[in-house]
Amino acid sequence: MGILPGLPFLPFTILAVGLFFLGQYVTKYLQQEKDDKEAEEAQEEEGEEVEEVEKIESFLHPDAFEIEIGYGLIPLVDENQGGNLLNRITTIRKSLAIEMGILVPAIRIRDNIQLKASEYIFKIYGIEVARGEVMLDYFMVVNPDERLELTGIEMTEPTFGLPAIWVSEQEREKAEVMGNTVVEAPAVIATHLMEILRGNCYKLLDRQETQKMLTDLKETHSALVEGLVPDILPLGTIQKVLKNLLREKIPIRNLVIILETIADNSAFSKDS
Repeated sequence: MGILPGLPFLPFTILAVGLFFLGQYVTKYLQQEKDDKEAEEAQEEEGEEVEEVEKIESFLHPDAFEIEIGYGLIPLVDENQGGNLLNRITTIRKSLAIEMGILVPAIRIRDNIQLKASEYIFKIYGIEVARGEVMLDYFMVVNPDERLELTGIEMTEPTFGLPAIWVSEQEREKAEVMGNTVVEAPAVIATHLMEILRGNCYKLLDRQETQKMLTDLKETHSALVEGLVPDILPLGTIQKVLKNLLREKIPIRNLVIILETIADNSAFSKDS
């Protein structure tokens, strides 16, 4: 258009050059976008394959302790929705370490669509040990006073098997005024979990954890540990003794006294 008679040459030339470089830039940008998209899709496919492999392997090595919950209880573990069950579990693990002297392994929580929406299950190494049911946005009145007429849903308290009733906020206030024990859903699960762990913690003490306990103790009582394991007794026997104590609900916090006693009596018997 710039070489046509009567039309200015320079402006059309500048415009032509600008459009040329703009076209080059757009072409390069679109190609880069296409390459990035293809790379992202390839990465997603690779990630799906890795995830599938990990998912299969998880079935080969079940967690020491896990909680399965129905989809209706997911808000209890979602901090964005105000859930505090994870914090309660952390507190329970600390309390059990102080009370019984055993550090419970990390507890995994999974959702299970095969459960009822309000149901949960406790499993040890993939085997169910207990289950219960709670109702969100309701409150459990445990062993309610017979004189108190409450409107709600009757159930059995999962931890101790006591009669209970799930009530609304209004009924809750009425029950508390009469001196009844009222707990919310997360507290019901936490109480149940504490009792199950207290009664089954001996099942969670394996050789690896026993060795870790002895290694930590060795820093302050090297003569005791080195003189006992493995010269006098193998690690497996020490583990069995500790498990037997936990099974009888005897704390193993004072590991020094326990090992001293084992060492003193090992000359008379090797029976765990």
